[in-house]
Amino acid sequence: MGLYILTGSNQFNLKRGITESLAGRLAYIHLLPFSVGELSSAGVLVDDPFRVMVKGQYPPLYDRDVDPQDWYQAYIETYIERDVGSLVNPGNKLAFKKFISLCALRSGQLLVLSALAQECEVSIPTISSWLSILESSFLVYLMEPFCSNLGKRLTKTPKLFFLDSGLLCHLLRIHTREELILSP
Repeated sequence: MGLYILTGSNQFNLKRGITESLAGRLAYIHLLPFSVGELSSAGVLVDDPFRVMVKGQYPPLYDRDVDPQDWYQAYIETYIERDVGSLVNPGNKLAFKKFISLCALRSGQLLVLSALAQECEVSIPTISSWLSILESSFLVYLMEPFCSNLGKRLTKTPKLFFLDSGLLCHLLRIHTREELILSP
């Protein structure tokens, strides 16, 4: 049947090398955090949807006893150092971390690149590059506006969304059900 290699890595340089050497014999399967249906089927869904939103849907939060805040902090640090470290100028890693938090503040809103660039003190092309990194590593999703006119659809501003509510809550410093309910 063949050899199968399954990995959870998102090392961008490794991807490029594998794609070039295995062209036509390679398939990527993009796995997102658990859905509510998957959590329910696994019997780990709690009755309080606010707790699920704060905890998030990443598998390690459900298969071991780990504090979600500690896990998310380690996840972000590892993500910046290992996964995107080679793609972000070493002098900009602090700005990149700030960028991720500023994206969290804008979740569900229209994405204005110039405002992000100004707040991070980097260029708009750098913000565009960083946004591509977040998208390709499935941390965020850009929802393009729907317009029947294709020209308008291509020129209108997308909205930014995080794919995991727990990561979003962590970045916004929302740690409890009550904080989530009181957040804007």
